[in-house]
Amino acid sequence: MSKVVLAIIIILVVITAPIWLFILYFLMSSLYSTNDVTSMAERLNQPWICYFAPFDQNCGTELPCRKPEVCFNNFAVKNKNYKACDYISVGGLSADKANIDLRNQCYLASGAPLRETAKKCFDISERESWSRGDCFGFFATQLKDQEVCQGIEDGEIRARCYLTYVKKIFNPDPNICAQVLPAKYIDDCYLQIAWNKKDLSLCQKIKDPETVKFCKNEILND
Repeated sequence: MSKVVLAIIIILVVITAPIWLFILYFLMSSLYSTNDVTSMAERLNQPWICYFAPFDQNCGTELPCRKPEVCFNNFAVKNKNYKACDYISVGGLSADKANIDLRNQCYLASGAPLRETAKKCFDISERESWSRGDCFGFFATQLKDQEVCQGIEDGEIRARCYLTYVKKIFNPDPNICAQVLPAKYIDDCYLQIAWNKKDLSLCQKIKDPETVKFCKNEILND
């Protein structure tokens, strides 16, 4: 076989590869369910096979509509292979809350080292700064350590991390609000802790009258 013919064959393979991959995806997503694809990935110990899991066109809000993400989660949790959680997309157009929450829970359930894994919150699209903060707050809460938030340079992300932390951690310290947060977030911080602890006295620390009223009403009506 001449070098010219070989070069032509290689070029044709490269050009047509996306078409063959699309055909393969179409066939697999038509013939196999998400559970089937997950089982196949587990048998072959290849999480990338989950990319061929079908999309759910009629899914609700409980799970992402991208079934490959659910497949990656199932693979990671069942095999205690937390690195498979990395495949769950949280960048670009996939930076929706469902995917982010699913990936965080995937790391938790598959035994990932949480302190190191918290750095993966930076994978979330830059335009989703509050989602990044929520992500760091998740790990701070799981580790019961606010230092996860302290190490964040971006002020908006750091503030959101603290707000998530005080909302979810057991018995949060109200002193956090005035000590570490910018002034514009202090009222919200007291609000979150007041709800968390069901403590009406913390509502009085809030400066905005409308927020004070809202804080008390939410606790009394809970």
